[in-house]
Amino acid sequence: MKDIISTITMKELEQITYRALQESFSQVMSQTLQELEETIATTRDKKRFYLKDKRTLKFESVFRLVEQWKSF
Repeated sequence: MKDIISTITMKELEQITYRALQESFSQVMSQTLQELEETIATTRDKKRFYLKDKRTLKFESVFRLVEQWKSF
């Protein structure tokens, strides 16, 4: 019976958990930034600030690489 169940060390468990949390936090961070960007775009003074372009913004965070669309 012991041969069927693979054992996992505490270190491996921590690494798996850490990677899963990195992915989750990265998605939440990206979603939050997107919501802020949309709020800024809808509430800006449209006479003074106009939308020129949308570009991809990439930056490395504590969690991992985050890719976001940014309005300029």
